[in-house]
Amino acid sequence: MKQLERFMFLLPMLLFSQTALASGWNDYSLNIAPGYEIARCNTFDIGLVDASSAFIYFPERGGKSGPISGYIVSPSHIFLRTTGQRPRNKFAGDTYVYADSSIEYFFVVDRSDNSLVGPLTAAEFSADPYGSTLGNPDWIVPKNPGPERAYAGQLMFLAISAVIFGGPILLVGMLIFVVYRLVRKPKGNAAPGV
Repeated sequence: MKQLERFMFLLPMLLFSQTALASGWNDYSLNIAPGYEIARCNTFDIGLVDASSAFIYFPERGGKSGPISGYIVSPSHIFLRTTGQRPRNKFAGDTYVYADSSIEYFFVVDRSDNSLVGPLTAAEFSADPYGSTLGNPDWIVPKNPGPERAYAGQLMFLAISAVIFGGPILLVGMLIFVVYRLVRKPKGNAAPGV
């Protein structure tokens, strides 16, 4: 009974600790130029921030454009490629949106004053005086500069889960083995041929 009480006390703490530890494991800030970073707050909220940590670009839920999927840095501008958005629409009033990689939008950031032009379609971006200078651009995909933190967090989650779920299974297995050994009657050594 005491073990059950202990388990019921620890269970909520473990559940909440996993939520607290899990938030941010895969989030990052990626320095792309002096004074500019790509900040990933979750899978949808991937934006561009300046040196004061103010967002220059951030996907507006319910808008057109989604998270940053590529960037190019030039001496005078930062070019952003983003996905589109599509609503989930599982129920009336559902405001959740997904990133839609089949749709692309483009933004141009002037580094002199952090002004943002966009969202632009591919045709509008090609016609833009600055976007047209890129020709066929080689977009850099933002990636976590320190993925080991996410791996360490996932390993910790698996280890705690193994203790929580594996411990009772191991105890039940040991109990079955002990009961089996106690119930099973040892066979005596009978003389051959008897």
